[in-house]
Amino acid sequence: MGRVGPEARVTRLSLRVRRLIVAAAVIVVLVAFAFTLAAAWNDTDGVLPSTPRLLGAGGLWAIGLLAGSVGWGAILQDQRLVVRAGFIVSQLGKYIPGGVVQATGQVALARQSGVAAARGVTSFVTMAVVQISVGGSCLMVLAAMWTSAAAGIRMLLVLAGCASLLLLDRRLLLWFLRKIPRVRDSAADSFVDQRGILVAAASALFSLVAAGAGYALVLGSIERVEQPGRVIAAFIVAWTAGFVVVPLPSGLGVREAVIATVLHGVTTSSVLVAASVYHRLAIVAAEGCMALAFLPVLRRSAPDPEKS
Repeated sequence: MGRVGPEARVTRLSLRVRRLIVAAAVIVVLVAFAFTLAAAWNDTDGVLPSTPRLLGAGGLWAIGLLAGSVGWGAILQDQRLVVRAGFIVSQLGKYIPGGVVQATGQVALARQSGVAAARGVTSFVTMAVVQISVGGSCLMVLAAMWTSAAAGIRMLLVLAGCASLLLLDRRLLLWFLRKIPRVRDSAADSFVDQRGILVAAASALFSLVAAGAGYALVLGSIERVEQPGRVIAAFIVAWTAGFVVVPLPSGLGVREAVIATVLHGVTTSSVLVAASVYHRLAIVAAEGCMALAFLPVLRRSAPDPEKS
């Protein structure tokens, strides 16, 4: 048997270190979520959302994931089932701090299905910008429904919402991507057409509304919701804010802070945060079930090492 070279040993060591870091991050997230869940239990005096509403919220997000996978296929200009399955399975990676695991996983699974690496990276960044643009546009809806806010704040929300929509124009989006070093060189060659951008935007909007409706459903199980439209719009804006803050796993903490601020007066902050925690639980369960359902699709498409 030949000796293992120093480069191979370093590679194995770095791989082990990365696995340990990921494992440690997962443990930290799970512990933090457990403490948050306990706090939610205490804040609502042990009142839990009804099982049908939690299942409904999970079901809405499962539909939203399917819509999101259509958007991913539109950006890649490839609607094969294996491509969309890769998007769904990779979503669990966003619970690892830093946002790197989801990004690399989503791109790697796209590459496994035959998509070039450069195209995968460019498409991932493009989809992220489209999602932020669509989520930001909901600031206009929030401004219309947040009647208790000052007129100046509502005007700023409208202007920000209008500005975010500009990035759905293919020329402006391409200009923006060329400012990002990681995709600057490959943006033009790997870029989607205008129709693909609009399909991805519609898919993102559907997913966000589904998630917001799920949150309103869970919140309504704890306390009566008088303004469901405002609740959904606030959740979408909060979700987008959490999405932008990459280092935090799935925007943990940011989303709850925005919801508590925007929905101040609708109910107590403790109830709003508790509903968000229970909604996260429903979302994680839905994503886990969807990942298990679509894993066989990826396994069937995986290259056979004996034939390669």
